[in-house]
Amino acid sequence: MNYNEYDSNGNKKKFNLIDIINDKQKRSRAILLIYLVFFILLVIMVRFNLKSSLTKNNENTEANNTENVTNNNQEITPEPNANNELNEMFSDIDLNNYEFKYVVDIKNSVSTIEGKRYNNKYLFTLENNGSILYFSGTANYIKVRETEDGEYKLNGFPYVLINYFDSSVIKDLLNKSRLNNGLFEISNESISTIANKKLSNSDAINNIEVFLKNNKINKIELDLSNAVSSYMNESVSAKISLEYNNFGLIEDFDIE
Repeated sequence: MNYNEYDSNGNKKKFNLIDIINDKQKRSRAILLIYLVFFILLVIMVRFNLKSSLTKNNENTEANNTENVTNNNQEITPEPNANNELNEMFSDIDLNNYEFKYVVDIKNSVSTIEGKRYNNKYLFTLENNGSILYFSGTANYIKVRETEDGEYKLNGFPYVLINYFDSSVIKDLLNKSRLNNGLFEISNESISTIANKKLSNSDAINNIEVFLKNNKINKIELDLSNAVSSYMNESVSAKISLEYNNFGLIEDFDIE
């Protein structure tokens, strides 16, 4: 028994902080007790934080694993931007500065059109069965004469259904086509929206083949038999070959 804990009447002394401070032995014990409590609390906090961190990391890992599994099971391959690729292949033609040769075979009647384009200007000849016509003008104002020295008369571009003189129309055809085994396929319905003509057999397919030189289009072959047949209300063959060359080399010229 520690008699220092009792007063003169035999009663246990009440807790007195001043006595602890003044008593060197008690003060040392109190300090040790405080340190002990502090370290116990510190260990508890560290263990709690570590457990929380591990739990969170596990949740994130499981979420990532789930996401990876989903991606592996449903792998999505971005499709190449077909329009950008076509724009690049069409870039030489888009200059609107070239020589051209068009061979048009409709109803077994073959016409050969040769000439040049400078921006919005055209100068070309059309030969069919030994007869030659001479054309000169712009995209909105084209004239024709029957002899080289004859008088020009206002006319329209010599095409059927599709204005293949307008390169933007050809580009639109390709944009609305679907590539299948190296051939572009386009329906009568899509052609009708481009030509602004009503065509029957809307699901009928027409084919377009593109030829490249140095990754740029220099020749396009169109088989528009289904579309032209619908337009002319009779079964006909309609094949058109468009060749381009000397891109960017055409100098400005006068038109009459």
